[in-house]
Amino acid sequence: HLTSLEAEDFSREAVDCFIEASYTGEIEAVTVGNFRDVNKMSRVFDVSWLVARCEEYFVSYLDKLDSESSYPDMLLAVEEAVYLMSTVKKRDFLELVVWKMCYISIT
Repeated sequence: HLTSLEAEDFSREAVDCFIEASYTGEIEAVTVGNFRDVNKMSRVFDVSWLVARCEEYFVSYLDKLDSESSYPDMLLAVEEAVYLMSTVKKRDFLELVVWKMCYISIT
């Protein structure tokens, strides 16, 4: 379970996004490249509304995947879901990814 962070562990972009979200209440600056760090910071600092928004971002990312999606895009979804399962014991996202991959393969 995540309990502490080192500032050097995060990109400047992710830290800026986290700070901006803290002031504005919006996560417009979240990208595929900074999602994990922003999500991690929101959990460590127990910012529940930001945790929920990160989860929404991940679900919307999954919604965009289809049979035309690249292997790296699909791999990213799997890696993030496995990361969430291993760090915060949240299986929901791995189950969503598996469901999405099965759905893509039959359509």
